[in-house]
Amino acid sequence: AFDADPNVGDAQRGSLPLHIALESNSYSLVKLFFTSSRQFVNVGHEDRAGNTALHVVAAQSGVSGHMAAGELRQIVELLLAHSSNPSALNHRGQSVLHLLCANQNLRNSEEAREVASLLLSHRVHSSHRQSPFVNLCTLKTRDYSTALHESAMGGDMLMSKLLVRHGADMNAPLPDSQKREGPNGRQR
Repeated sequence: AFDADPNVGDAQRGSLPLHIALESNSYSLVKLFFTSSRQFVNVGHEDRAGNTALHVVAAQSGVSGHMAAGELRQIVELLLAHSSNPSALNHRGQSVLHLLCANQNLRNSEEAREVASLLLSHRVHSSHRQSPFVNLCTLKTRDYSTALHESAMGGDMLMSKLLVRHGADMNAPLPDSQKREGPNGRQR
């Protein structure tokens, strides 16, 4: 077993060794942190951008191009089993679902939809909201973007349908920063 403290962040990004391991897209490497460490691994630790371990895996999955089929789901299941909070927001107000839907490497991916379903079905008690449970589909970033906005902008119809089935608002206004000019010169 390892004696190194897995909860010491690097000075530059504030990332834990777990965050860096998640960027490798390797389930076996990530699992090593939970099976070999004698110490508690803080999956809720935020780096300097406010990203938790779940944020990192949602944003980085597929970036290196060598993730084996099923590894994303396995990693997310492992993190959820160790009390990761899928409704945590980073400093830009992005949830894990926002980042998953915005990840271009996962667009139109069946595995991304499976992970989204897993996140949406994972119930986390939230003591700082009116509702006892948080619907990830209704969370908005600081610029009022939703996961459905991200999915629709990426052209992922099946992910968009999944989000709508789980309560995403199809009439949520598009954030001003993301409005585009239509063919007639008007913003849409």
